[in-house]
Amino acid sequence: MTTLLELDAPAEEPRGEWMPLRAVEPSSIAPVLADGVEGWLAEQSGASIPAERPPWARPGWLADACAWVADIAAVRGEPGLVRQWPLSAVYRFDTEADALYLKAVFSLFRHEPAVSAALAREHPGAVPDVVATDTARGWILTRELRGGYARGESACDGLRTAARINRAWAERADELRSLGCHDRGLGELRAEAPKLAPLCDRLADYGIADSIVHGDLHHGNMLVRDDGVAVIDWSDAAIGQPFLDLAPVLKIGEKQRGALVDAYVEPWPGNGLREAAAIGEALGCVYQAISYRAINAAFEPDDQWLFANQHGEWMERATGSRMGSSRRSGDQRMVPPSARTTSWADFLSFFGTSNSHETPFVKSILRWESMTPLSSSADATSVLGERARTSSLIFILSMPVSVFTRATSSALTARYPTLPKFGTSGAP
Repeated sequence: MTTLLELDAPAEEPRGEWMPLRAVEPSSIAPVLADGVEGWLAEQSGASIPAERPPWARPGWLADACAWVADIAAVRGEPGLVRQWPLSAVYRFDTEADALYLKAVFSLFRHEPAVSAALAREHPGAVPDVVATDTARGWILTRELRGGYARGESACDGLRTAARINRAWAERADELRSLGCHDRGLGELRAEAPKLAPLCDRLADYGIADSIVHGDLHHGNMLVRDDGVAVIDWSDAAIGQPFLDLAPVLKIGEKQRGALVDAYVEPWPGNGLREAAAIGEALGCVYQAISYRAINAAFEPDDQWLFANQHGEWMERATGSRMGSSRRSGDQRMVPPSARTTSWADFLSFFGTSNSHETPFVKSILRWESMTPLSSSADATSVLGERARTSSLIFILSMPVSVFTRATSSALTARYPTLPKFGTSGAP
């Protein structure tokens, strides 16, 4: 697979040969990514850079970030890149005592450092331990939080943790606003989905006070530790009905639905909260749709493929599976997007959002839409240099096997029977 990277100038002279920019011919340097090379060359020659481009995708940012961390802690060695994409950049810094993690967030999430610091003060152990923040630049430095992603009963424990945090911040909207959280009340959900307005009224009748909403509560944002489960990644935090947080976790944990709902409502007082949870899940899908539309609009144009379909898919889930009543075996709404679409952009974006902590993003591949499924993997390998025939195989073979669950694998092979089959051992 060919990857186009833009790097900061190295401290030492690199091996290789330098080529004057005026002598670079994009189609000969990287035929598969010629358009990317051409765009980069234009920027080096003075073309405007999209204002939406995040700071970490601009020269000089890493040096500034490293200097900030070095002023706070005695760092050993070079920083290690954990992840970088349009939403954030995460780097690991080793120190004598422990590892520190720097996270920089994009424009819509600038409140995360202040929110995370406030949560760390009130809920030690239940969220990452914050060392320092730079709220103006959207930087947060935390101590390493070791643990694995929540599964099974540990996911239930994670929901109990989230519910306790939700309860602790009830009726503290002014404080949350001072931290930078925006309001995402039921009125906004009514305006987005008028057909679900009666559900907004019913949820309001339960008298559950507005609180902090995590906004992206799922198994990958719950880390299992020796002393409990911590909830991480408060980028999407807002003020609203806390039961809306059930939408993303129940989308992933469909088979564990009953246990997850019971775990979340357990810390809350009152009766009939399972119905409130079902309503919260449906309206939480609307919440997700609103969030993804805003996030995608804030990306630079070349990155807007990433969540292009998310608003429609979440709205379909909200209106098509209201209050969980239509979730039955074989229901088309419960099939992953890749199993019911012929768009390769949809197909690949499904992987890009199903396990965001482990999935690489092959940006260039998403420009090749309307591809025909490969006739066989053997045929694909014989034409590896032909992008129209290999885009799917390149992506699948570069995909960490751990993103494939049984449900995902069966749904994919049902729609794309010529794709490589994945067994329960996790080996292709």
